[in-house]
Amino acid sequence: MMSNKLRYYRREQDISQVELAKRVGVTRLTISNIETGKTKDPATSITLKIAATLGLSVDQVLVPKK
Repeated sequence: MMSNKLRYYRREQDISQVELAKRVGVTRLTISNIETGKTKDPATSITLKIAATLGLSVDQVLVPKK
């Protein structure tokens, strides 16, 4: 699950949900649902695009923060 991790990294880079959604090619609601945990396991393609957009590895996005 990447909910809190996504929010953390997005905010760290000062990117809004709207901006991230545009860059990834999804709706703001999709980003919101991932961040809040309503979407528990987003599609692999979305996860890959989010990681690339934020300049992170997939592991950084998916592995719980320590």
